[in-house]
Amino acid sequence: MFSGNGQNEIKATNRSYGIRALAHAVVNSNNLSIISFVPDSIGLSAEALKDKHEVLDWDTGEAVAKINVAGDVSIDMKGESSLALHAGNNGFLNINEADSSRNIQVQGDILAEDGGTINLNARSVMSKLISNIQTADGGVVNLGLGDGASWSVKGNSHVTTLTVSGDDSHVYLTHESDKRNTLVIDKLKGDSQITFVLHTDLSGKDAANSNDKVIIKSADSGSMLFTFLLPEMLKTVQKAAIWFTHLTG
Repeated sequence: MFSGNGQNEIKATNRSYGIRALAHAVVNSNNLSIISFVPDSIGLSAEALKDKHEVLDWDTGEAVAKINVAGDVSIDMKGESSLALHAGNNGFLNINEADSSRNIQVQGDILAEDGGTINLNARSVMSKLISNIQTADGGVVNLGLGDGASWSVKGNSHVTTLTVSGDDSHVYLTHESDKRNTLVIDKLKGDSQITFVLHTDLSGKDAANSNDKVIIKSADSGSMLFTFLLPEMLKTVQKAAIWFTHLTG
């Protein structure tokens, strides 16, 4: 087990992992800063063994490979084909699992695969994610947004749960002005206000190519504010807001 109580500064100059927990390793950190310019690098990665029964936690009887970050986080992965956060082979990556008021800034893609789990809570107006988020082969991504945090979506993305706490959080599908993307949310939780900002053609003339999409498979009862942006060809950008109340799964 590695524990860090101070500010961890990691600057990569060749192909690297900022922090990688393998097998039964557990890494605990407070504040964390990672920047990389190297292609095919990963900021944080937690991976237990492919056979989760090979290395077991004595208390729980389960395979463990965990990274726990409790403080502020700044991760910026500038290299091509890089990942900011990764959990695989039943590993766990917990960012602000306590859901405290922390500044969480992540620029880079996020992937949970092969039974890996990522718990990521962004709870402040300074918290900003610019990420494609994906799950594969039993991976789980539980994302929390609150108190003015924002997520700028890159590409088609998927989260297992999106939990909203506090008002004024935003999800922007308009980050890529030249693309139209689909966001799939398996479960929307919480009863606070969240705004989704999408490209859309309200005329319906070119729905397939002009509209972003948000697909919510189930949700707690609560309220959401959707904000729709009309296409740029209308010259004057207009917005239309629709309230959805008591949305239930």
